[in-house]
Amino acid sequence: VGARLGAVLLDDPRAAVDVDSPADLELVQALLADGA
Repeated sequence: VGARLGAVLLDDPRAAVDVDSPADLELVQALLADGA
């Protein structure tokens, strides 16, 4: 599920709207890295 979510976040242009700060982006990337 985490990997699929990661693919959606990375591939879906709308994800840029949800990540509204560099800190949030880093948090998302960290979560994806932990799930990989």
